[in-house]
Amino acid sequence: MDPTASSISSPAVDGYAWAVTTDDGWVLLKAISCMKARTSWISSNQIRAAGHRVEDTPGKYEGEQCIHLKSQGTAVKLIYQNGVLMMRLKKPTVEEVKMYYAVSLTPANWDPYKENDVGWVAVKKEEGVDDAAEV
Repeated sequence: MDPTASSISSPAVDGYAWAVTTDDGWVLLKAISCMKARTSWISSNQIRAAGHRVEDTPGKYEGEQCIHLKSQGTAVKLIYQNGVLMMRLKKPTVEEVKMYYAVSLTPANWDPYKENDVGWVAVKKEEGVDDAAEV
């Protein structure tokens, strides 16, 4: 997750990565439909949609700073760098992907354009509301 990435409108990609856990172990993750720019971007709500608990408040602000993986009994450690939370990842080999179970970090059918507050849809329909007002 790099805030200086030039564009997040690139096509979505699927991939595997080893991530560091909070107990300094490793877990193999599978991410489906992530945005790819110079680095991969995953929405915390996309991870929540897969049933995981995302603690995305940095430790600096008294947060847990991790992703609790459902049914795994472990959590992925998040690193706070340059104002952004990131995962420490390494690329698995083809053999590792075949050999180890991968936890699905994201759901297959998540669509960010369907993720809206009901109130926002109503406000947007009012005259004079511009898409640029989205935050």
